[in-house]
Amino acid sequence: MTGFFAILKQVGALADDTSTAIKNTANILSDDIAVTAEQSSNFRASRELPVIWEITKGSFLNKIIIIPIILLLSSYLPSVIVPILLLGATYLSYEGYEKVHEYFFEHEQESHKEIEDEINAAEEKQNIKQTIQTDFILSIEVVLIALSSVMDSPIVEKVIIVTIVSFLATIGVYGIVALIIRLDDIGMWFAGKGYKRVGASLVYTMGFLVKALAVIGTIAMFLVGGGIYAHDIHLLHHLQTEYFQNTFFILFDALLGLIIGVIAFFFISLFKKLRTK
Repeated sequence: MTGFFAILKQVGALADDTSTAIKNTANILSDDIAVTAEQSSNFRASRELPVIWEITKGSFLNKIIIIPIILLLSSYLPSVIVPILLLGATYLSYEGYEKVHEYFFEHEQESHKEIEDEINAAEEKQNIKQTIQTDFILSIEVVLIALSSVMDSPIVEKVIIVTIVSFLATIGVYGIVALIIRLDDIGMWFAGKGYKRVGASLVYTMGFLVKALAVIGTIAMFLVGGGIYAHDIHLLHHLQTEYFQNTFFILFDALLGLIIGVIAFFFISLFKKLRTK
């Protein structure tokens, strides 16, 4: 019996640590949902759920690749963790500013003519690839935050907890994203059952969310990117805590992410032009 109760105690401790890790990753997951939903709302209605499934599989693969690498690096080469985070933050900030730049400087009115299926398929494949790349960066952040919650635990517990949190994150994020982008269908179903007001509200909400997510997703990229820099670079962290109150930390993160995105965009654009010449 003693051994049985010892096992129960270990399971309870494991559950507590897992719960703590999930709570600590909640903020990044909210940004993850905004970014992913915005990117996933650009597909044709008939392809939305199949595309979400493809992205979900890509996200699972990302976690399978990231988890063992991060665990090994944190144990044997912890000094490279911060540079990896900063590279990921730079990519997110760059991607966020790229959307802003395209909207203000490269936005063109497109005709509403039917696009050939071959073009749609190619664009869909490219969008899936880009979304999975963004998920890879966000997945690194999720894994690292989950790991930071159990750094003092034995290695077996670390592996179990980080794996559980990471895979639950994928299921939660893409489950919510699938729900968001199919709200209009849910609304039509309610309308067909006689609940017209409920159905109309859901259809209206879907139209509003699609527009709002384009903005929220971009801001989330700046917040995550700037937040990583503010947290991991001492000088920036000092500036944030010295001149910004807690309620304005989010503004500091967003502005910092925007600045990093502009700088990254400038150098990447310059590199592309030089390579073309």
